[in-house]
Amino acid sequence: MWIIEAISNYVVANKLETFAAATGLVCVWLNTRANAWGWFFGILSVTPYIYVFYESGFYGEMLLHGLYLILNIFGWYNWLRGGRAGTELPISRIPYKELSVVLSIAALGTVVSAYIFSQYEDASFPYLDGFAMSFSLAGQWMLMRKQIENWIIWIVVDVLYVFMFFQKGLYVTCGLYVIFLALCIKGLYEWNKSMQVVKKDRH
Repeated sequence: MWIIEAISNYVVANKLETFAAATGLVCVWLNTRANAWGWFFGILSVTPYIYVFYESGFYGEMLLHGLYLILNIFGWYNWLRGGRAGTELPISRIPYKELSVVLSIAALGTVVSAYIFSQYEDASFPYLDGFAMSFSLAGQWMLMRKQIENWIIWIVVDVLYVFMFFQKGLYVTCGLYVIFLALCIKGLYEWNKSMQVVKKDRH
C-alpha cells in the first residue's frame, strides 16, 4: 500500500509531468499502430515537457521538445498527405544515402550540443543529453517520413533516457520511458509485419 500511496503523492505533486507522460504514452502507442492521431497527442505531451525539462536542468531536452512541437505538426500533416497524390504516407525503409547523411548530422550535433551544454554548471549529463537530443531528432525525422528504422534509433535513445531521468528523480518520466522502450520494440515488430503484408499483396 505504501508504494501506491507514494506514487499517488508524487503524481499529485507533479501534475504537469504526469499529464505530459500520459499523453506521451498515448502518442507512442498510436505511432506503433501507424495511426496519425499519435501526432496530436504528441503535441499535448511535448508542450508541458518544455517547462519540466527547463526546471530539471535538461536544456537539451527543453530545446528538443520545443523542436518537437514544430515537428509534430509537420509529421501529422505528412502522414496524412505525404503519399502519392496527397494520399496517406506508407511505411518504408530509409535509403542508405539518406541514412548516412542523417546519422552524420546527428553525430555532429552530438559534439556541438554536448560542448555547449557542458558550459552550464547546472546542466545535467551534458554529453549524454547532447547525444540523446541529436539522435532523437534523427529518429523523429525518420518517424515523420514513416521509415521503419526510426524505432531502432528510439530504442537506443530510450535506454539513455531511462538512466538520466532516474538519476534526476523524474520517476514518472523514467517509468514512461521504460514503457516507451517496450513500445519501440513493439513498433519495430508491427511495422515490419505490416511491410511484409504489403509486400505479399504486391506479389
